[in-house]
Amino acid sequence: MTRRKIVLMLAVATVLVGCSNGADTAPSTTGSTPPASTLPATTIEPITTSTTAPAQIGPIAPATTVAEVDPATEQAIKQGVQDFFAAYMACGQAPAQCHPADFHSGRGTAVGQGTVYFQGLAARGEYFGPDLRGSYIVTQSVALDDPTSATTFSCWYDASVLLGPAGADGQPTVLNDKIISVREKQALYFDGSAWKVGEAATVQDLGDGNQCPPPDPVAASG
Repeated sequence: MTRRKIVLMLAVATVLVGCSNGADTAPSTTGSTPPASTLPATTIEPITTSTTAPAQIGPIAPATTVAEVDPATEQAIKQGVQDFFAAYMACGQAPAQCHPADFHSGRGTAVGQGTVYFQGLAARGEYFGPDLRGSYIVTQSVALDDPTSATTFSCWYDASVLLGPAGADGQPTVLNDKIISVREKQALYFDGSAWKVGEAATVQDLGDGNQCPPPDPVAASG
């Protein structure tokens, strides 16, 4: 099985559906409702509907209001994504020395998922090759949920190579050298000094090769 280089946490939409477990079934009326012939006649009054449209007072307010992100905050959030990417790749190159809590927010599940992933790499003797072959991440949208939390969508170009223990020839085994692009959704939280990723999920596989926009020239590169 091909090992993945990016922790794949697909965002799943929750759909509420009715369950036939008996809880939503109308109670039986056997023995409590008299036969139809004994029920009293019911008179239903006609329903009258007004044809007069209600007067509209003023413009209709939008359903939601999205807080604007000032340029400095937006850049700080984007920098948080870049810092996450650089630390993620560094961890992959030396998973035995990796401490995901150092670069993840304490809020969210990403730190736990990252810990499991990198510990698994270390246990199996797997790691990212030293040459990332131009891999990068670029943040395409930033939304501020509140003063200390934000949501971003980023395009991740992954050309890195996942290696394993040496084979019979003494060279590391190549486990995954596929070049792909994916769309990532991240939740970042401000910890008082920096924005850090607390949730991360791959929401779309964009296909082989580089399908991402060019890297942000202002953002720090990994």
